[in-house]
Amino acid sequence: AGLVDTAGGNITATLLDSLTLAETGTVRLGGGDLTLAVSEATSLAGLLDTQGGSVSATLLDSLTLGEAGTVRLGGGNLEMSVTQAANLAGLVDTAGGNITATLLDSIDITGTLTTAGGNITATVADSFTLRGAGRIETVNGDFTIDANQGFNQTVSLTDTAVLDVSAGRILIEASGQATVTGIRTQASGDDAVTLRALDIQEGGDDQADIARAGTGTINLFAGRYINLNDITNTNADALRLNVAGKSGLGEVRTGAVMLGLNSLPGTVFERLYADHAGILETQSDYLQVVRGITQQDAYFTVSEMNARIGRLKERTLEPQSWTVDDGMSSFFDTAALAFGGRQENYSVTGGGNYLNNPNSLLFYDFLYDNPEISSTGIAVTWSPRFILARGEAERQRIDQRIDMALASILQGANYVSDVTQTSAFVTTLSSLDGQAPVVSVPAVGLAQDQTLTPTIIFDGITVDDDFLWIAPEQQEDNGFVNLSSLSDEGSEPLVRLE
Repeated sequence: AGLVDTAGGNITATLLDSLTLAETGTVRLGGGDLTLAVSEATSLAGLLDTQGGSVSATLLDSLTLGEAGTVRLGGGNLEMSVTQAANLAGLVDTAGGNITATLLDSIDITGTLTTAGGNITATVADSFTLRGAGRIETVNGDFTIDANQGFNQTVSLTDTAVLDVSAGRILIEASGQATVTGIRTQASGDDAVTLRALDIQEGGDDQADIARAGTGTINLFAGRYINLNDITNTNADALRLNVAGKSGLGEVRTGAVMLGLNSLPGTVFERLYADHAGILETQSDYLQVVRGITQQDAYFTVSEMNARIGRLKERTLEPQSWTVDDGMSSFFDTAALAFGGRQENYSVTGGGNYLNNPNSLLFYDFLYDNPEISSTGIAVTWSPRFILARGEAERQRIDQRIDMALASILQGANYVSDVTQTSAFVTTLSSLDGQAPVVSVPAVGLAQDQTLTPTIIFDGITVDDDFLWIAPEQQEDNGFVNLSSLSDEGSEPLVRLE
């Protein structure tokens, strides 16, 4: 309960009973190291300050750091092994030193861990919990939690808890569920944040589940489900995501994904590999899936656009269709996309081989980009692009046909010579059922209040210097055009290029 000050000397102690540092107690080492082995419970309520020295602790029972308890290392490292439960309600400040922990039971953190550049690495045999007002701050140090060595180990970041690594990297692995909120990253690179678990679930509505202020990629790898309602991006670059099965390798899919995104510059999915997916982007008109795989359906709501890619069995989004048993429906109690009927702007499906085989997969790319109409010259009123090609050869053939159509259009006197395909997206679709969604063509020189009537460029539509032609009676009630029945005989102009 009093003062111990070694003035630079080391302390080595093996205790066959418990260790208690009372609230009025202080241990200072003046830069010396502390080596402890304690057989019974360890309780710290006072001040332990190594002033630059390191701490190595082997605790064969529990560890409690009370609310008034403080551990300061002044740049030294903390290495500890705890056999029973650890509860940290006070402050641990390494001031640049690393924290390495082996926890053979659970750990519950409601206090603060800060390293000022040091890394935090923990191996947990049971559960890792950061809750309440708990904070972990590394100030560019990496944060790694390995709770993936046993069965049903969990990691939980809930309530108003914060995990802020600045430009450091985050890796959280759990054999069971990872529940997260309050993750903050300014990192760059393809591994800024990686969550790998059986299930990934949002941990509360008080703050963003993941807040990205850097340019790094967020990786979400789950064996069954991912349900995060708020991934917020404040960086000027588009939010970048990788979503796949737990291994994150190859083309392994996760079961179901429900994500709510808030990214003003838009979102890019490097991969979106899921049997079911529901994506809501509220802040931007730009969303791209560089590589997508679905076995069932992928639902997208981007600003005011609704689209589906997949089997399209029905227009109703139901939670039970996303779960393998009734007990899993709770994962989507508070989902980013509202369940129920949807009126789709675009619905795209695969061919007969896909529709007739419930185990087959649909590989797709998806781009939706709807910028505001520019009054300065080049404008694109709608620029969605679907590519569902059965192989690279077919994809190249589609691209060549679209290039030819664009070349014909761009020869018109009303188009400026430097218009490129990049600034004039055209929907392309390869589908064995012969249908494509109705979309608009690129346009140039529109005034701020002008728009184009939607149409498509594809086989069977006549393109000349002045008009795109399509028979109006061939536009069906469901918003599709039957490509196999298109003909220029008796057609009337739908869009005039001027």
